[in-house]
Amino acid sequence: MQAAVVITVCLVISLFLKFLSVIKLFEVEALNYWITSATFLLFYALFNSLLSLSSKNQNAYWGQSIFSFMAVVIITGFVAYLLSSLSIYEAASMKWIYMVLTLVYIIFLTIVRLMRTIVQIAIKQDKKLRGEE
Repeated sequence: MQAAVVITVCLVISLFLKFLSVIKLFEVEALNYWITSATFLLFYALFNSLLSLSSKNQNAYWGQSIFSFMAVVIITGFVAYLLSSLSIYEAASMKWIYMVLTLVYIIFLTIVRLMRTIVQIAIKQDKKLRGEE
């Protein structure tokens, strides 16, 4: 669901930029489509990681999240390619930005999972100290 929302909003904004360019309201550089794609990739990475805190089954959430992230990368990248006529290799340093965002996403997921584990251990220890367990 999260990935679908991010893809849809990215598509709408990219098409709006293309529309503004076509009617010559202002000039949109080809790289702007790739920047829009990367922006929504970072948005997905941040919010998906934070929303993983509420997941009951972390392993299943991770699997679904990573496949959804790949879908966001592929679809928004393809939209950026179609609208800009630039491949990711021709679009300045976007290849590196995509790699960094992928690494950042995995780090975000790991940090959130680690935080959740630490909190669960602390709650268990607190219950032991109170004699509730």
